[in-house]
Amino acid sequence: MQRGGAWTVTAIGARIHVDNHAFASRPTDNMQVYAGTDGGIYKSTNGGEPTGGGSSSWADTINKGLAITQFEFISQHPSSDALVIGGTQDNGTEMFRNSLVFYHSADFDGGQAGIDPANPNNVIHTFSQLPQAPSQVGQRGIERSVAAGKFGTYSDISSGLNPPPPPPPSVLFYPPWAYDDTNSDNIAFGMNKLQLSAAQGTDSWPFPITLPGIGNSLVSAIHYVNSSLIYCGTTGGLVYKVTKSGSTWTPTKVNASPLPDRWIWDIFLVPGMTDVLVVAMAGYGTAHVWKGMLSGANWTWSDLSGTSPNRLPDAPANALEIDPAAPNTMYVGTDVGVWVTTDGGANWSPFNDGLPNVDVYDLKLHAPTRLLRAATHGRGLWERQLDGAGAPDVRLVIRDHVMDTGRLTPSPSGLVSAWEDPYRQVNLGDPLFWWNCADVKVDSPVGGSYQIPVVASVDYVVFRTALEHRKPQRAALNRVYVQVHNRGVLPASNVAVKILYADATPGLPDLPSDFWTAFPGNSGMSGPWTPIGAAQTIVSLRPEHPAVLEWDWTPPMSAAAHSCLLVVTSCTEDSPGATSLVLDQVVTQNRQVGLKNLHIIDALPLVSWDVIRLYPRAATDTFRFGALPKGWSLSLASPREVPPSQITYAGLQSRTVSAAEQQRINRLLGKQADLYDLKEALIATAPREGCTITGVPVGKQGIPILVAFTPGARPSTGSIQLIQESRDQRVLGGNTFALRGVKTMRGSSS
Repeated sequence: MQRGGAWTVTAIGARIHVDNHAFASRPTDNMQVYAGTDGGIYKSTNGGEPTGGGSSSWADTINKGLAITQFEFISQHPSSDALVIGGTQDNGTEMFRNSLVFYHSADFDGGQAGIDPANPNNVIHTFSQLPQAPSQVGQRGIERSVAAGKFGTYSDISSGLNPPPPPPPSVLFYPPWAYDDTNSDNIAFGMNKLQLSAAQGTDSWPFPITLPGIGNSLVSAIHYVNSSLIYCGTTGGLVYKVTKSGSTWTPTKVNASPLPDRWIWDIFLVPGMTDVLVVAMAGYGTAHVWKGMLSGANWTWSDLSGTSPNRLPDAPANALEIDPAAPNTMYVGTDVGVWVTTDGGANWSPFNDGLPNVDVYDLKLHAPTRLLRAATHGRGLWERQLDGAGAPDVRLVIRDHVMDTGRLTPSPSGLVSAWEDPYRQVNLGDPLFWWNCADVKVDSPVGGSYQIPVVASVDYVVFRTALEHRKPQRAALNRVYVQVHNRGVLPASNVAVKILYADATPGLPDLPSDFWTAFPGNSGMSGPWTPIGAAQTIVSLRPEHPAVLEWDWTPPMSAAAHSCLLVVTSCTEDSPGATSLVLDQVVTQNRQVGLKNLHIIDALPLVSWDVIRLYPRAATDTFRFGALPKGWSLSLASPREVPPSQITYAGLQSRTVSAAEQQRINRLLGKQADLYDLKEALIATAPREGCTITGVPVGKQGIPILVAFTPGARPSTGSIQLIQESRDQRVLGGNTFALRGVKTMRGSSS
């Protein structure tokens, strides 16, 4: 900028992402500028100048909905399709946690990350950081989390590796490592040698293996087949077989002509075979997929890149995946998308079908769900359902819990959460059931204020990262938010969304008989299900952009203290298929339906009593409270109308209600307290492992059980499940109580 006769230079990009590549301004407004970086697009409306207080005027909200992340490597949860972790260029290590808003797990340039297949709470990742100044050297490291990759929980496990700083390099910018396929405590780390650990890197890597003749090459790919066999490839096209006898590891070089001296990006022992390898190679002018076989004492290598016109393109092959169910079917990620062979490499064909023409740096096949995932370098993370000829193009989803992807029918229940989600009162390892809907949240005016002041500002990003589900308040205006997903490939049109509430108990009452014929209108029959306002319509719902709707809800004072919320969606292209009126069947058989039956109990100095109605469908139904979080106890009492000998509280101890406690119950419950003979009552108190209730009489109104969750001196935060089961142990319903040891919101990085 020229002022008078002198030029001045002002740095305006200090608060945007590093590595800037492009810059533009609006032709009709030169103060509206855009910067293209490794962190996406940044926009400023005042020329990039700092605003008052020194804060930046740059914002990256323009990136919302853009799939532009540069992934390097990915790994998956061993059984669930709801969790993927991946390293990204200049954007750290990111996690897909069943939401298009990815979770930020760690900083810097994210390299290879892996989820322990035996214990998914153990997560390992590598990272790199370029020098920030000429006098500095770059950083490279490997870290381990035992809290499922939660931000801030990683600890350094690089002690014992000690690669000297470049130059000369002894390790790649993104060094490879691998779990032992048969014992995930064992891992191997690739440098200009192999370093082995028998304790996931916490033992200072006591087993170094020097690779003969490696020269200036570096290990670039590893397959740790079992506890006595490893194969690895290098940047110079060298291939090693490393075997263990007793306590001694012996490496042998097995590459031979005509295998070219090109960078090996991936290496696999063919499933079910002995000494049959497939490698994927970079470069141009040579074949890119090769098979090595041990014949007698010698290894022979053959080109698996196919024959014209069904040959792989002459472009770097960055990733390889072999179908364990059909080893002749292989997928290769290249600089021009994904290719597939079903005949062992004789013929290849494109396998993109909507995937952009982009570099694919990693491929992973999730065998339990038959999902093939592709990590692209610049267009984000993609997935494709194999063997899924019947998958609908429009697929509405209301998630039954945080790990429900909508792919399985009935929706999975009884899983344990693979991550912590404090915005939904979910702790790592909590059991998840179909009444824990992840797409419904209530914002109530705690202390007279809402979390999000402006309703219109709650989109799917705010819903995921800033809005905590709160306990609804009776006789107050609550804001109910519902998030709706389309996890198909085409937009959904005119999506109707309806929300209702009812007394929240196990064995929830059935829907009225005309519910489906009247939908999305209201039933003409009176009953326990009450609509919250009118149904709303989403005109067009795109797969890459979940929609968030809001209803104002003022529950009457007569509403149950524990009310549940039911959401039903439908559109022309994808309507609910199982139109049962029995609630557990409706929710579990339809991905378009969700039930929120989760209630928050804060630790208070005094015991707070309330009423829960139990609705048995048969006299043989069992009601079961699960394990209590540390520092909490549970008290229960039956109403006067039920003979003391009829209901059995298995394993509970009895105590007498004190006069002060009677007064508190009378004050809290009002006339409802008259249902209980508190002077004569013996309160059954549950041990920490929970309790079982049997003999509850069948009745249309249910049986009102008096319940109190009592915090001790230092109560922890956790949840307890109330589950209703039939004689054959089928889960008929349930209720989740989030017991919070503190009232403050726990931190979360997103």
